[in-house]
Amino acid sequence: MPAIAFDRFHRYAELTQIVHTLAREHPNLIAIESIGKSHEGRDLWVVTVSTRPWLPRDSRRPAVLV
Repeated sequence: MPAIAFDRFHRYAELTQIVHTLAREHPNLIAIESIGKSHEGRDLWVVTVSTRPWLPRDSRRPAVLV
């Protein structure tokens, strides 16, 4: 697991690296996908944390959007 500092703001590249590392280390719990691009051309990441992250999202699954 990558070391994550919670006492500072993480820039886009660093945060992207952190979430991709977590997804690689825990593929049975974490899935990551891009849902589009920002006006600066950067990916907008959705990170799904679940006991079955590979299942499609639908309205019957509980969710929290942060």
